Amino acid sequence: MAHLKFRTSILVGGLCSALFFMTAHAQQQNAETVPAVSAESSASESASEPAAAVSAEDKDKIAKLIQEAEVYLYGDHVPVDLAKAADLYSQAAALGSPKAMMRLSTLYRRGTGVEQSSEKAFELAKAAAEKDYVPAMAALGFFYSDGTGVEKSAEKADYWLEKAAENGHKLARVVTGEKYLAKTDDPQAQAKGRFLIDTLLENGSPSELYTISYSYGHGYRLPKDEDKAIFWAKAAAKKGGVNAMFYLGECYWNRQDYPQALSWFEKAAEKGLGAAELQTGRLYRDGAQGVEPDPVKAVQWLTKAAPYARNDDLLSLVKLYQTGPQSVRSRDQAQKYLDIYIKKASTAELQNEADRFWNGTGVRKNFNLGGALSLAAIQKGDRSQVCEFAMRLSQPNWIHFDPVTAYSILNQCALDKNATDEVKQAFTALENRMSAEQIQKAQEIDGEEALNNYLNSNQPSIK
Repeated sequence: MAHLKFRTSILVGGLCSALFFMTAHAQQQNAETVPAVSAESSASESASEPAAAVSAEDKDKIAKLIQEAEVYLYGDHVPVDLAKAADLYSQAAALGSPKAMMRLSTLYRRGTGVEQSSEKAFELAKAAAEKDYVPAMAALGFFYSDGTGVEKSAEKADYWLEKAAENGHKLARVVTGEKYLAKTDDPQAQAKGRFLIDTLLENGSPSELYTISYSYGHGYRLPKDEDKAIFWAKAAAKKGGVNAMFYLGECYWNRQDYPQALSWFEKAAEKGLGAAELQTGRLYRDGAQGVEPDPVKAVQWLTKAAPYARNDDLLSLVKLYQTGPQSVRSRDQAQKYLDIYIKKASTAELQNEADRFWNGTGVRKNFNLGGALSLAAIQKGDRSQVCEFAMRLSQPNWIHFDPVTAYSILNQCALDKNATDEVKQAFTALENRMSAEQIQKAQEIDGEEALNNYLNSNQPSIK
């Protein structure tokens, strides 16, 4: 039964941390993977105002004040202004709104928009809880449990959390249910605990179950417990929760169980989650213990994720389309993603990658890609490595080599008093390979003019 699986001993495991990127990449996802897991806004508690002795006129004022506050809180077509939001919530709270009290309590607890004060946060939560506002009941229980703004009291914490649980608050139901399940010598307590947990599993929405999982995984209002985070995430995933699927992938990655991680990432990717498409593509591209690289699937998923991929992902797509298995090779696609990569990359990055591919530093040598990246850096304005570019331009390994242009530039480079031996040797070697006619043609144009002519008539290309 579900409750038996839930009743594992508490293992204080590491946080199911985000892997690989979670840079501001989460902004690149086409679904939000981090829930609003606060006691005042958890799961089903977008909570409307409870019935209260407030005049119809004041109710209208409260609704308008909260609506305006949330415009500033979330930056809805205006800059985020937490101080303004706090002021508007304060006005609504003064009119008797427990919802506004709870929002203001959160701002005081975090010290955002107002000067941080755990004591004020507690008092506001208490006032809202006494008005039968369910999210505030749960928050008050956590305040007493943590000793935030008030002296710790297990008895008062249990009272308010159980009251919130009875009124449907999801995290409070988990805490209360677990408390009763811990009483192994009390059959009635056990039955109550099973009821609270099992009804959550049965009736909770995917987002509510994921919120519980995330809270366990991050130790937010629930003790950190990776096993329980995974348990609740699986419950959410079973109901189709895509964020939970992705989170399970993170947890299993953190445990170095890469086949399981891939399985969950791919499930989330199949539902269109951008971050999951990226992670799935990367795992198929790079492989891992227990996961064989699969270039075909890597191309499939990285191509889908390309709009929010990192630069290194785009460059790997170029390589896969250019030199991958015959079934995925496409010069047009390789060029497409090279063009996208070049637009996004800095000149320093382009030069660095050009060196890597030209010299085979940590990668298989790829003269066409290295040459194209070198040209791209020059075209974007970085003239610091013009002589190195000319040396590459002199090599037949590159499909776009141009000995005449290379000679004109290298001739000028070799005459420079600071010219390196490598440049001088490259110039001599090129001169020995060229015909008299080619040399004469190259000597009729100076290096800068030759470079500008080449840049005007050529684009970075691997075709």
